[in-house]
Amino acid sequence: MGKQPIQLELFRLTDVPYTNAFEFYEAIPRFVAGGDRAKYIRPDGTIGEVKRNEDGTALPIEKFYVHRGKGYNLTIKPASLEQKEGYKSVFPGVREEIIEFIIFKLSIERGFFFDGEDEPSAKTDNYVVFTTVYEIQQELKKRHGTKHPSYNHTQVLEALQVLSETRYVLKGETKEESITFSPFVEFGYMNEKDSKSKTGKNATVYIKLNSLVAKSILAKNWRQIGYDNVIQDDSFLGRWFRKTLSLRFTQADPFKSYNIKLSTVINHSGISPYTRVMDNVRYVQNTLEALDIVSEVKVLKEHAVNPETRRRQVVDAKFIIYPSRAFTHEQVKSNAHSKRLEGAVEGEAGYPLLEPRKSDFKNLRDYEKARREFLKAQT
Repeated sequence: MGKQPIQLELFRLTDVPYTNAFEFYEAIPRFVAGGDRAKYIRPDGTIGEVKRNEDGTALPIEKFYVHRGKGYNLTIKPASLEQKEGYKSVFPGVREEIIEFIIFKLSIERGFFFDGEDEPSAKTDNYVVFTTVYEIQQELKKRHGTKHPSYNHTQVLEALQVLSETRYVLKGETKEESITFSPFVEFGYMNEKDSKSKTGKNATVYIKLNSLVAKSILAKNWRQIGYDNVIQDDSFLGRWFRKTLSLRFTQADPFKSYNIKLSTVINHSGISPYTRVMDNVRYVQNTLEALDIVSEVKVLKEHAVNPETRRRQVVDAKFIIYPSRAFTHEQVKSNAHSKRLEGAVEGEAGYPLLEPRKSDFKNLRDYEKARREFLKAQT
């Protein structure tokens, strides 16, 4: 396995209730909620539906979205799962969103770069996570007591297969901003002679993450966000808002707002839109008002004249979101964590040294000793 790059050691310095998320990757609208009844916004702005052929296969879904001022075309080609009556196309949905989120959490402690002796040789296509279905199900237990039950062994394996077989074709404004990828490049079982069941819940599985994630780790482009609060949220849209606000509303202030349009929420999150715009407005507003990270939500409706009826109708809306004090405190904490990682220096054996915090030491003498070692390593 070899010596790991210092970026990975920094990646591991994440508190237990938190996980690391990747802002560019999370902005990709890669999930489709609703199964065969799912709807989505096409690049031309019209509402599309999942179209399935008689043999169970489904046509790819095409989307367009904007991230930090740049436009991207996204094509989602579904996974093909073997069923009793043949093969069926499956798009990644709510189940896959939860399982991927868990895998990213497990990747903090159970992920390794192969052939990564140092930074120049650490490859972006070889970041592998070792885990078991049992460990994934242990994480799923944190959702017990919520409206949605946990997933069984077969459902977890199926989700991992969907995440491995789904293909995304992302086309940016330049060739350098374009990529074709799957959430998981590889998924399989380790060949363990002592294992009674090669596919049982305790069998070790390996999951190779895609290059977008691996590059973000090597470039230190991640942010610490609350893990427990996300995984315990029953709402698919609620989890999306928790991730999005944590990643984008970094300078949270109780007196400043984060603004987002209804059409952006629908397109980026992957929720299936209602036919009536006002039904979408109410759904998103109710979701936001139920979040403990939000203190207040204001809605500004956008109207247009219907050319047929000549009546004004709601065509979109802007949500003005004010954070709660608890969320603001969490963002301040995450900002301090990111700043501390930026100031890390390499210590003995390649492990990072971070600026000591008084709260981490029982007495002032130990703190001062650690601080002297840190300052010495900087010279």
